[in-house]
Parts: sequence; C-alpha cells; structure tokens
Amino acid sequence: MKHSILTLSILCLVSTSGVMSQTSDSLLAVQKGQIEALDKKCSDLSRQNTSLQNQIATLKQKADEAERRLGNRLDSLCQATANGLGESTRRSQELDDKLAQTNSSLHDKADSLQQSVSTKTKVGIGIAALLALVIGLVYLLLQRSKNKSIDALKRQSDELAEKMIGKMSSETDELRKIAESIGAAQQKGANANETLELVKRLADKISFLEGTLYRMDPQVRGYKQLSRSIKQMKDELKERGYELVDMLGKPYDEGMNLTANFVLDESLPAGARVITNVRKPQININGKMIQCADIVVSQNI
Repeated sequence: MKHSILTLSILCLVSTSGVMSQTSDSLLAVQKGQIEALDKKCSDLSRQNTSLQNQIATLKQKADEAERRLGNRLDSLCQATANGLGESTRRSQELDDKLAQTNSSLHDKADSLQQSVSTKTKVGIGIAALLALVIGLVYLLLQRSKNKSIDALKRQSDELAEKMIGKMSSETDELRKIAESIGAAQQKGANANETLELVKRLADKISFLEGTLYRMDPQVRGYKQLSRSIKQMKDELKERGYELVDMLGKPYDEGMNLTANFVLDESLPAGARVITNVRKPQININGKMIQCADIVVSQNI
C-alpha cells in the first residue's frame, strides 16, 4: 500500500514538471515575439527620425536662402530710397527757387494790376450805378404799364360779370312765372307729374344761376341782389314741399347717392374734392328724394 502511494506521488511530480516545462516554453515564445515587435517598431521610429532630420535640414537650407535674398532686396530698397530722397531734395530746391521767382513776378504784376483795377473799378462803379438807375426806371415803367393793364382787364371782367348778372336777373322773371304756375297747379289739384315737371324745370334753372354766381366775384354789382332772389325762390319751393339740396362748394363724399363727374384742379389742396357745379339738383318731396343729383367734382388727387 505504501509502495502504491509513493508510486502515485512520483507520477504526479513528473506530470507537474512536464506541464511547468511546457508553460515556461510558451512564456518564452511570447516574450520573444514581443521583443521582436519592439525591435521592429524601434527600427521604424529610427527610420522616421532620420527622414525628419533630412527634412529639417532641407527646410533650414531654404530658410537661409530666403533670408539671403530678403537681405539683398532690403539693401537694394535702401539704396533706391536714398537715391530718391536725394533727387527729391534737389527738385524741392529747384521748385523753391522757381516759386520765389514766380512770387516776385506776381507781386510786381499785382502792384501794376492794383493800380489798373483801381482806375477801372471807379469807372465800373459809375457804369453799374448808371445801369442800376436805368433798370430801376425801366422796371417802374413796366410795373406801371402792367398795373394799368391789370386794372383794364379787371374793369373789363367786372363789366362782363355785371352784364351777365343783369341778363340772369332778367331771367328771374321767367323763374317767378314758373313758380307761380307750380302754386296754381297745386291749388287746382293738377296732375302730380305735370307739377313735378314744372318743379324740375325750375330747379334746373336755379342750379344754373347758382353755378354761374359761384364762379363770380361776390363784389360785382348786382351779385347780392340776384343771390337773394334765388334764395327766395328756393324758400318758396320748400314751403310747397319741394326741397333743393344745397351741394355747391361742399366737399364730395363717396357715400353720396348721386351721379358725379370728376375734373382735375391742381389749385386745390392735395387730396381735396369739392363740388363745383350742379347740373341737376337733388330734389326731395317731404324729405323723400325724387330726383338724384348730377354734379361735377373738382379734385387734386
């Protein structure tokens, strides 16, 4: 029994020794491979270092060459600058000499011109004063002639306006006859259409007279009297139930229920719209419109 145990122990030791021997060999092989890899990397790094040293040497050589060329160019520029400064100094001296000569010459000429100008100035002042006097006289004559022409035109315009007002005043008799016919027709209970036609006829004539007066000077003789007559006829129509809506000279509104024709008038303020003529007036009967207005609007848009 003891012999068997001893034998087994020996066999175990032999087996363990073999395994350890194999493990040692494997470790040696691995270490050898690592050493070979390190040697290869060292060789590669050595080659790279040699290449970098060669490149540094080349760059240094090029830098030395560039520095040499730059030094040569700087020397050339310094020399050219020095030469240019010398030439500039020489030319500056020449210019100073010429300027001195020119100033002397100009001074002499200025003295001579001053004497000449002094004499000519006196003569020029005399001529200018004479011209101013002549121009003033001509202006006064022209202004006087212009004022006379304006006064004459104004007199002619006033005379024409007075004639027109006189003619329109004579037509008021016809308007009164129409107004009387309207009153008579209402009293007799005449056909409403016939009465309405008379009202429209009278309204159109009143609008024409108002439009003509609107464009006249209110100071013309007969203007105020004719205006009162027209207003009186409109008041009489209103008493009979017929109203002529006043629109002349009032601002135009897009919301108005009427027929409008537009004309440009640049004398108006920018954006303004004014009713300057009523070709047919708006007629209301007891507050209800029976005739739509037909107007002319002057605008500056």
